[in-house]
Order: sequence, then structure tokens, then C-alpha cells
Amino acid sequence: IALVFLPVLGGVICLVLKKRKNVSLIIAIVTALVGGSVLPFVIFDNASIDIGNWGSLGIGLAIDELAIPFLLSTFIVMLAVILNSIKKGYDGFFYALILILYGTLNSIFLSRDLFSIFVTVELASIISFILVSYEKKPRQAWASLKYLLLSSLGLNFYLLGIGIVY
Repeated sequence: IALVFLPVLGGVICLVLKKRKNVSLIIAIVTALVGGSVLPFVIFDNASIDIGNWGSLGIGLAIDELAIPFLLSTFIVMLAVILNSIKKGYDGFFYALILILYGTLNSIFLSRDLFSIFVTVELASIISFILVSYEKKPRQAWASLKYLLLSSLGLNFYLLGIGIVY
């Protein structure tokens, strides 16, 4: 659960402190490093947890051999993005979005039911839409609009597939 909630908590803290660029940057780096430092402890552990008391309909999170390479690659990419953003001088809102995206992507890889995957992919899509148009240039706004329309179309087909499966 720390792989999901720790980056989201760091993102919320960065959002509260969005005017303080340096503090938000330090929080983002520390959160990413702490999230990555949890990985060696879970590599050899096939852990699972059910959130809520809904039985088989509840939200299930589990770590297995398939999720570990994805979690590791997400950690490396997010750390690289955060370290690359140092020279760009972004504010805390950017770091909040990146950290929430990091937690959301971890949740996608750990989810064990189709509907939770749908919700987290939708959230990741919205955050990515905002990040693509972050600098507010016309070309970026057009690209983010195309991305939003195509991802909405794809996720509607995914939701239709979930309905067929259930």
C-alpha cells in the first residue's frame, strides 16, 4: 500500500506548498526515493491485501513477479523526470501531478480487479492530459486535447469490455 499512498501523500503535500518551489522539489525527490526504497523489500514477497469488507468484489492489491519490473521502471522514469525538472524551475503543482501520477501508475500495476484498473487508468489519463498542456502553449493544448479524446474513446471500449466480462 505504501507504493500507492506514499506518492499520493507527497503529491498532496506538494499541492499545499505549491508556491514554494524548492520545498516541493525536495519533497518530490524524497518521496520518489522512499517509494523506490520500498521495492527491494517487496521483490521477494508475494503480498496481497483486500481493501474494504466486500469479499471478492472489493479492491484487491497484490505484488507478484509480473508487477515488479513495471514498478521498478516507473520508479526509474519518475525519478529521472523529477531530476530533469530541476533545471526547468517548475512549481509545486507540477510535482504534485507527477507524484500523484506515480502513485496512480503503481496502483495500476498492483490492482487485481478490472474496475480498479479502469478507475486508475482514467485518473492517470486525466493527470497526463494536464501534464501535456502544463506550459500552456497552443501546440501542447492541441496535443493534450487529441490525447484526451483518444484516451476517452479507448477507455469507453475498455469499460464496455468490463461490462461484457462481468
